[in-house]
Amino acid sequence: MNLKTKLRPQQKALLIFIVLVVAIMLNNFSNWRNYTHLSKNFSSIYKDRIMPSGYIYQLHDHLYQKKLLLQQPGIPQPEKAAVIARHNQEVSAIIKAYENTYLTPAEENYWRHFKNSLLQYNITEAGYLVNADSNRYDQATLQQHFIHSQEVLKKLSDLQATEADLLGKSSHYIINSSRIQTYLELILLMILVIAGIIIINSSAQQASALYSYPGMNSYN
Repeated sequence: MNLKTKLRPQQKALLIFIVLVVAIMLNNFSNWRNYTHLSKNFSSIYKDRIMPSGYIYQLHDHLYQKKLLLQQPGIPQPEKAAVIARHNQEVSAIIKAYENTYLTPAEENYWRHFKNSLLQYNITEAGYLVNADSNRYDQATLQQHFIHSQEVLKKLSDLQATEADLLGKSSHYIINSSRIQTYLELILLMILVIAGIIIINSSAQQASALYSYPGMNSYN
């Protein structure tokens, strides 16, 4: 019984030691998950928010450039058509790039509206380029599709900013959480060292007690 009684503090320290090791491993795993999420957030902010914001700005610019070109007097229609064709090619490339990014359901909805409005604008624009002097050129309709396209792009831009803000807040939360977990790990390591010292001292005391036991000395 006395030997068991002497072993109890050592067993408790050993149990605490094992629990601390497991806790540190779990904390490290949680930290690894946090950094993985943080890396994904930063990647998403750049790929799915910053880059698409640039795409939206470029779409704005191309639409304005085409509108200004149509209003320019004295430029031959074939020349206007060639320049507008280049704008449309660049717009098509931007659309493909934008659709390769992540879109929320709300963004997908506005994006469909934009593509439909852009299609109607391009149809009206093409009619003007072919028949500039005919009655089929409806300037009011062209202006209506232009305004609607710009409004939808503005809403998409606002959604981009909102989603970027959410990702920023999520990243800030992960950083704060990781900081707390780092402090926790330092505390656990300190306790682990103390538990290790207790185990070593207890083992040393037990070995010393066994060595100094009268029955051990009787052989000398």
